[in-house]
Amino acid sequence: MQTTSTSTGRIHPTIQTRVALVVILVAAALALAGVVAAARSDTDRSAGPPGDGGASVPALTMPANPGATGPAGPPIDGVDVAEDGTRFVFDQNGPLLDDGYPDYGNGFVTQGYLYPAGTIGESDGVLADGSPEFPDLVIGNWTCWGYFVGDGADTTDGPWVITTQVFDFDVDQPGATTIITAGMETPAGTGPIARAITGGTGAFRAAGGQMSQETLGHNVSEGVNATFVFDLVETDTDTDTDDEEDER
Repeated sequence: MQTTSTSTGRIHPTIQTRVALVVILVAAALALAGVVAAARSDTDRSAGPPGDGGASVPALTMPANPGATGPAGPPIDGVDVAEDGTRFVFDQNGPLLDDGYPDYGNGFVTQGYLYPAGTIGESDGVLADGSPEFPDLVIGNWTCWGYFVGDGADTTDGPWVITTQVFDFDVDQPGATTIITAGMETPAGTGPIARAITGGTGAFRAAGGQMSQETLGHNVSEGVNATFVFDLVETDTDTDTDDEEDER
């Protein structure tokens, strides 16, 4: 039979070793529990409220007059678009109304100019020959393509086109700094409508969120004037991986 103590009352070395081992195991278990709890706490903080579909993300900010050749102005969260009506082209062999304008299902492409929000009204921004009315204030170019819906060009209420739009903020290097949106557009006088921000390039390569578009009227080139407000959020924060790939 193994003895547990000596005649002097000292703990036997075997028992002492076992006690020390138990103490070490308990300490290790407590440390592991602390690591797990901390990890769960970090996950909870980044996940956002239950049911929000993912982490809350910081808002991206619009550069001050991006692409402008003059001094930078104050930060902006929206733009005005003056469409160059001379660059609006639709499918002449597609569905047409009796007056020759595009009907439901007709495809088109068009372009225009970007101005800081509040620059233009219902009918200015482009001259009759398609050149910008305020060239020193142009901060980029706008491209749009899509299809007519509703009653085609005769639509007076509800969506009249479904489009993709490219807001190009670098007049010297096309495509370097863009925001891309998709959604519906409505005629003048019907109020703003929401569109999805589907991506971008350069400073906006991780852009998401939504924007509102409100058609203001038509300029002298017969192009559409509209104002846009951006609600930008960052959708991809994994920039370290991209940087590592660039270095390789």
